[in-house]
Amino acid sequence: MGNRKLKLFLLICLLNTLHAAAQQADSRLDNYNSWLSATGLKSFFSAKEVRTNTVVNKSALTLVLYSPARPAELPGLAFQWTLLTDSLNRNGINIYQLLLTRWAFYSHRHLPEVAVSVESNRPEIFSAAISFNKQLISDIHCIPGRGSSEDFHPEAVLNNIIHGSYRISGNPGNLLSYFSKLQSYFLSYKHSGSGVIIDKEVFNETFIRLRISNILGQATGQRYHEIIYLNLNLVRIASTEAEVSYSVDILYAGGIVSAPDSESYYRDASIDFPREMVSYNNNLDREFRKVLYGE
Repeated sequence: MGNRKLKLFLLICLLNTLHAAAQQADSRLDNYNSWLSATGLKSFFSAKEVRTNTVVNKSALTLVLYSPARPAELPGLAFQWTLLTDSLNRNGINIYQLLLTRWAFYSHRHLPEVAVSVESNRPEIFSAAISFNKQLISDIHCIPGRGSSEDFHPEAVLNNIIHGSYRISGNPGNLLSYFSKLQSYFLSYKHSGSGVIIDKEVFNETFIRLRISNILGQATGQRYHEIIYLNLNLVRIASTEAEVSYSVDILYAGGIVSAPDSESYYRDASIDFPREMVSYNNNLDREFRKVLYGE
């Protein structure tokens, strides 16, 4: 009898664990799909499922983005996708890095621990495998067919991403040197009695991801605890010219005394505070212009 009760107890614990894991995965998918809808990217695909795959000889939490388009529609979809990626590139945004950093943001993991798989009914026409191992790895299949640019509207994506892009002349220097000049902006917002915490992930000389926590109300303008993920990129265009760009993901949460211990208690500020995010992006733009151009 005792063994039966023990087995039943262990079975209930296992089922509860699996249920909690399924709920967490569903929450991640819901969050990602909300972001895809806000940016207009859901016209291409939606977040379908989460898998654990082996990527670059290690386990990665993989998000599957699936396009339901019929096989005959995919060349036209690939045409629209090509227009979008080109438009975003001109604004300093790598769409594949954006998809991956957003998944890391929602899954609360480091970039090398996640991957994104874009899938369709004709993978040779429209698919991609995106991961990160010291640098962005993207295996892309996109063969555009005939299409019309009349239906192309990148504004939904651009208007719902906190980003900026700047051309600089001369020696671009080190990305961290730019952030060291920006630190005073972040340090001016903090909790009473404790300072801002900045964690740096320097992946290579052209890409840095910073986690800035213990901030109070910088982005939302309200007394919420915030965690800001700042992605900094540098692209060398010529020997004496480069492009510095940033994108930002922001979490927020309530808390009377202290911030929640886990990121799972935070929400996506870009979904709940779209107007405040536009204002915050304007503030960041001014700070970057001060640092890069002395304006």
